[in-house]
Amino acid sequence: MTQNIKNNIFSGHDIDDTSLEKNPDFKPDFHRDGHAFVILCGAEVQINDTFVPTGDTLVNLREAFGSVNSTGELWGRIWDRQCKETKELTFEEHIRLQFEDAFKRVSVPQAIEFAQRTLRPKKGFSDFLTSLQASGVTPIFITNGADLIAGPVMQHFFHDVLPAPIIHANKLVGDQVLGLHGDVGVAKDQVVRELGNVLFFFGDSRSGDGPGAKAVHDRGGHVFTLSSKGAGSLYSLANETFKEGSWTHLDDYLTAAGVVTSVVNNH
Repeated sequence: MTQNIKNNIFSGHDIDDTSLEKNPDFKPDFHRDGHAFVILCGAEVQINDTFVPTGDTLVNLREAFGSVNSTGELWGRIWDRQCKETKELTFEEHIRLQFEDAFKRVSVPQAIEFAQRTLRPKKGFSDFLTSLQASGVTPIFITNGADLIAGPVMQHFFHDVLPAPIIHANKLVGDQVLGLHGDVGVAKDQVVRELGNVLFFFGDSRSGDGPGAKAVHDRGGHVFTLSSKGAGSLYSLANETFKEGSWTHLDDYLTAAGVVTSVVNNH
């Protein structure tokens, strides 16, 4: 989705675990023969017995619909380890494998509906989007998710304050995942550099969001970290390497507007 965005001030936002979080009220629609089912696009779809919602679209898809190996372990978890721990897979490869595995059991429209049911906006984020735009800042969503899922999900939650969200994401062609940069993947630092005047970056993940956050930090912008503070978090990267006063950790978005206003006024 594009619009005339020349000369704007931008904020770059990750979606999963940053703009959205898990919906704790999600429940299966019914149980049969000891298994849980949901109704998606009018069809009954079984979800894996181990499924617990998270704040991540792809993790929810893999945990609910992913296939298992001979020992009963989800392939999606194996691929995640092979990317993040053993380095057998690239970041891009493990994303593609997880998406395409889930699409063996659900269609793209069903994946969209499932994401809308298992996620919800972070506290205060809708009002914060309004305040951003009032400050002359254009929010841009930069995600390693899939465009044809991320777009409808963001419109579902924020259509009243952001009717046409600008999203940089992997491309879905049918049920095949194609990268925005390379075979699969989104180079968030490259998006930041191409946009130019990106004053803010919001993210949760060290590996996925780190390059984009660093690009904003290095040009004098402000980084917001959210969700986890663990070893794999953007918080840990910022705490270790970013200048004091150049980043803020948020538990929610209720205090973010004041920081944005200060940075914009001094820009």
